Amino acid sequence: MVGNLPGKSSIEPLEGWEPNSAYGFQQLDASPWGRLVRLEVVATWLGQRLPRNSVVYAIGSALVANDGDAAGWLWVLNAHDFPTPLMRAGVLNRDAVDFWQFLNDLEFDSTPEDVARAIADEFDDVWPGLADPATDTQWAMQRAIAENRRLQSIQTAQPARKELYRRDTSFDSDSRRYAMQRLGKLALPVPKAHELWGWGRVVAVVAQPDTVAETTPAPAIETQDVTDWPSLVRYRLQFASLAAQKRQGWLPGHVEILAARLHEDHQARGRGALDRLAGELGLTRSTVGELLKKRGFNQATGEKQQAPATPWSGAGGRGGKAA
Repeated sequence: MVGNLPGKSSIEPLEGWEPNSAYGFQQLDASPWGRLVRLEVVATWLGQRLPRNSVVYAIGSALVANDGDAAGWLWVLNAHDFPTPLMRAGVLNRDAVDFWQFLNDLEFDSTPEDVARAIADEFDDVWPGLADPATDTQWAMQRAIAENRRLQSIQTAQPARKELYRRDTSFDSDSRRYAMQRLGKLALPVPKAHELWGWGRVVAVVAQPDTVAETTPAPAIETQDVTDWPSLVRYRLQFASLAAQKRQGWLPGHVEILAARLHEDHQARGRGALDRLAGELGLTRSTVGELLKKRGFNQATGEKQQAPATPWSGAGGRGGKAA
């Protein structure tokens, strides 16, 4: 992840990436974590140096690792609006039901690991690799077997068995092409794709000269002018070029604005809110997390955490006051 890279670095998309794609808009905002790359694009990139089965294994194993954590980073593109998170608060997002209802054995309350495994299995079933499934001779036998079984099912008036449209049938089929079109809508943040598979470019942030870093510039926005998230970002970015010990400290009110924004972003867009906000502030994830923790806020949701109980808490206890 960006916060774990040496020095000050950012992950940028590979050359050719555009916000708009054939599957829909693939950008949430202008921050590094707001730019998405489609899972199929990552697979095609891996396929430039790995055979098809190795690519499928690399994609699937990364998705299901850590109890399916990667499923929480997936978004579904659409042609008319911003992407929709596949999962929200640890369960499948009802707003994305048009996508996940076609995946095998998934219900609204399926675990992230179940979701990750279903996507990995579907990807193995329908992604043909870089070879052309309609013309490659290695698929000729599978196409012949599939067509023969289809004709047999018609002649006997028997419904085609479900497994005929999976691993033992041809990639060159309408059902598989439709399934691949669905999977083509899956995307994830560029820094996450870099973390899992190496997709993206590491770009170093050019440091300011030491003479600039040693001098605290006159703020373009004063402390008392910070009233909301945009003004807080502007205020903090004024000190981004300074060494950590020379930056202005965080006032309690500013941390409260940060926590409120984190809560809002988490509710709207799900997992990764802390990374997105840290990127906007030009800080690392751990730095922002520590700020919230010191003020008693949850680092994932921005909610105020209840102070731990003490032996003398409550009415009548040592140091307590009557209500």
